[in-house]
Amino acid sequence: MKMNKLAVALVMTMGIASAAANAAGTVGGNGVIKFNGSIVDAACSIAPNNSDQTIDLGSIAIKALKGGAKSTPADFHIKLTGCDVSGGAAPKASITFNGASAAGSSNLLGIVSSTASGVGVGISDANGKDFELGKETEVKTLIQGENSLDFKAYVQATGASGSSITAGDFTSQTDFVITYN
Repeated sequence: MKMNKLAVALVMTMGIASAAANAAGTVGGNGVIKFNGSIVDAACSIAPNNSDQTIDLGSIAIKALKGGAKSTPADFHIKLTGCDVSGGAAPKASITFNGASAAGSSNLLGIVSSTASGVGVGISDANGKDFELGKETEVKTLIQGENSLDFKAYVQATGASGSSITAGDFTSQTDFVITYN
């Protein structure tokens, strides 16, 4: 009888240990997550996921760019958070878009990776006024809390007639700097 109780206790202990081992699970993979950012002494913070964006400009027919025409613009925004406008006049946000210009057009961003050619990417404010690359431009008087800087991006031929456009995929890039005055 004592042997039976000992055997039952041993089987139960092994069962519990086995269940615990199975509960731990099997490693199914691993990875690395990197976190980055910057600490700035400024009136506002740039919201997460707003300092590094990808804007889809779509598929654009060559004929839509003939004669200096622009593609349908794609809206994009830079959201500012935690803006502190206390202490006098409300600060104004200015922005400078920097990047390599397209051949033949100093205000269009050049294409950096492409099978397409003869086009560049332009940036305008929400009202359609084009930005000059490398030039600081005032875009908004800030309010307390959250602010949105609103822009449009478009594709345009680098030549006036648009006759030198080659079809293909393209990538363009700009860096931006926000200044508070």
